[in-house]
Amino acid sequence: MVPFDDCEFQEGEIVFSLSFSWHSKPILFSIANGWLRKEYEYIKEYFSRFIGQKGSFRALVEVTLTHGNIKEAKASSEDISRIDSTIIDKVKYQRVVNLLKTPVNKEGKSLFTTDDIFQNFENKVGNIFEQNAQEILNQIIQFKKVRNEKQLEWLSKEIQPIDYKLRFTLTPLFGFVFFLPGRKQDFFCWELLETNATYLWSFIRNGSAIDELYDIVEVEIKTIEEVGREQYRRNQKHNKDSKFSFIALDHRSNSQADDHFSNWKKKIEYLLIGNNDKQ
Repeated sequence: MVPFDDCEFQEGEIVFSLSFSWHSKPILFSIANGWLRKEYEYIKEYFSRFIGQKGSFRALVEVTLTHGNIKEAKASSEDISRIDSTIIDKVKYQRVVNLLKTPVNKEGKSLFTTDDIFQNFENKVGNIFEQNAQEILNQIIQFKKVRNEKQLEWLSKEIQPIDYKLRFTLTPLFGFVFFLPGRKQDFFCWELLETNATYLWSFIRNGSAIDELYDIVEVEIKTIEEVGREQYRRNQKHNKDSKFSFIALDHRSNSQADDHFSNWKKKIEYLLIGNNDKQ
């Protein structure tokens, strides 16, 4: 058995050294697998989970000696050969699932893009698989079976412009911040997992850069994290000097027996199209 901690992932292979009593120095071995990438070195503990050997893999090695010198050193492993697109997809999925569970060092941030979301756990490994926001959202919905699945799918597939990056909020308030361009206003929609409300901040379009508006929304989300959602909603009812308008929409059920999703969707569409004409 070869511990994963004692090996190194490289492009198209995994390499490791073994020591033998009959040789003065460790002998280097490599096992080829075209699915492997050197970046996987930073997440190799995931691969050890999915080949089921408790942190190690089985390897068969063969050393040929000529006059006491190593002529050839070969290795093979059925475990390593199992790493393919299926195993890699499982690793990708598990890393997304861990986003929901792993405490993160937010470093003063509340909003994260897909470019930096993985930088906040697992020793800042980063988005090794270059997963996009839609893929991450779909995998989370698949894992959680969330009650607001319809809202998340509609916002991500029908409303969020493809040329704007979806933002995430992480634990303890895991959710998604969508950018919704209206006719005369820009809306930022925060949809949390397993909650009954949608939070919307709207800005009258005045030439401000979208990143500047995201900064304002991030401050508001930090405030919610500090005072709580209910207190924030109460505070906003009395806020007359804000740079934005704030709306909270309820969606308490998505069952086939009711039309809550339809009503929620109509309210969003009205805000994006109808209500803007009155501003």
